[in-house]
Amino acid sequence: MTIAEAAARCGLPESTLRYWERIGLVNRVRRGDEAAGEQRELFETHARRVADEVAALELRRHYLDLKVRYWSAREAGDLDKAAAVAEELGPIIRRMNPKDNA
Repeated sequence: MTIAEAAARCGLPESTLRYWERIGLVNRVRRGDEAAGEQRELFETHARRVADEVAALELRRHYLDLKVRYWSAREAGDLDKAAAVAEELGPIIRRMNPKDNA
């Protein structure tokens, strides 16, 4: 969190937070190389979270593509194709709702 973000959250000016840090009222914020390991961990965690979000979005996109194929087949009167697509949907739905399958 930046000093501006912290100031906005607590409703105090940045200068007050910097002063409190300078006089030791609040712990000094680690900056630069001394915080490199902590920063790396934060960004690794965030990158994993984003990767998980991307995977969830890809799964949802695949589900939607299958639903389009299903309804296109139904619209065309091709019930065999619709049934085949419906079979593909089952595993996708289970992957989207893993806690329902426990």
